[in-house]
Amino acid sequence: MKFFKHLGVLFYLIVILAIGGIAILFASQGISFADVNYYLGLAYHDASIRVVILGMSVIIMLLSLIFAKVILGGGHKERTIAFENPSGRVSISLSALEDTVRRAVLRVVEVKEMKPAITATKKGIEISCRLILRSEASIPDMTSRLQEIIKERIQDALGIEENVIVRIHITKIISELSKGKKEIEEEPEGKEQLSVPFRYRK
Repeated sequence: MKFFKHLGVLFYLIVILAIGGIAILFASQGISFADVNYYLGLAYHDASIRVVILGMSVIIMLLSLIFAKVILGGGHKERTIAFENPSGRVSISLSALEDTVRRAVLRVVEVKEMKPAITATKKGIEISCRLILRSEASIPDMTSRLQEIIKERIQDALGIEENVIVRIHITKIISELSKGKKEIEEEPEGKEQLSVPFRYRK
C-alpha cells in the first residue's frame, strides 16, 4: 500500500511540475507565440494526434482517480485490526488501542505526556510514541521498560502473540526538581519588600 501511495505522490508531482514548467516557459516567452499556434493547429487538424491526446488525457484522469483513492482511502482501512474468533470475526479500532496504551504509559511516574500512533502492517503492529518526561533518569532503561509495557498491553488486549514494534521519540524532558527550586527562589508577585529606616548618625 505504501508503494502505491509513493507512486501516486510521484505521479502528481510529475504532472504539476510539467504544467508549471510549460506555464513558466509561456510567461517568460521561452517559447514563441508562433510556435504555440503552430503546434496547436497541427494537433487540431491531425486526427491521429487528436486520438493520441485524447487517449493520454483519459489515462491521466483515470490514474488521478485511482491514486486519489489509494492516498485518501488507504489510511482509513488501516484504522482497525481484525482477527477471527471461534464465534466470529472481531475488529478493534486502533484509536481504542491508542487510548489503552496511553493510560498504561501515563501510570509511569517519569512520563508527563504521551501521544501514541498505531499502524497495522503486514509485518505486525507498529507503535510510534512521542513522550514528554518529567525526570532525567536513565533514558535507555526507562524507554526499554516502556517498550515492554506497551508491547505487553497490546498483546494482552488482542489476546494473540502479534509482532509489536515500538518506537519511542522523546520530545522534551522537564526537571520537576529544578522547576520547584526556581519557584522557591523567585519572589512571589505582590509581596512587599521590608525596608530598614535610614538612621542619621552624628
